[in-house]
Amino acid sequence: MKFTPKSDQELAAGTLIPEGVYPFEVSEAVSKTSKSGNEMIELNLRIYMPDGRVRMQRDWLLEKLAYKLSHFCKYTGLTARYEAGTLTDTDCQNKSGYIKIVIQEQKDQQTKYRNAVADYVKAPANGSSKPQPTEAQLANQTERNDDVPF
Repeated sequence: MKFTPKSDQELAAGTLIPEGVYPFEVSEAVSKTSKSGNEMIELNLRIYMPDGRVRMQRDWLLEKLAYKLSHFCKYTGLTARYEAGTLTDTDCQNKSGYIKIVIQEQKDQQTKYRNAVADYVKAPANGSSKPQPTEAQLANQTERNDDVPF
């Protein structure tokens, strides 16, 4: 058998979202308590890829990551909720905007690399808007990144 050897990073690249800024929409938001006992909101995000595919990514909003919480609210129209110091999972449902995706190396894990949301960001200056998914794309949302960071 002949094959082309690949590094762990090359193997992971086939299943990971490339680093960059992407449009997203919150498909589900659930209030939870972290393993450390902190209140948080777990988000399931639909990420709209340039080729029309929709990928799924999980993220968490919590006070400990204040910059991410602030930016999520700022760039999804929830500034008033942020300034009031209260945010619910219902507030987050169906919100959309842009996120910065990164690839992180995991130590002592079976999967060496994973995607993570680095931050919620301002819409790109080129004026691109979020593509609307087709029914086929929504039905084909089987790819998930479910690693909990704590």
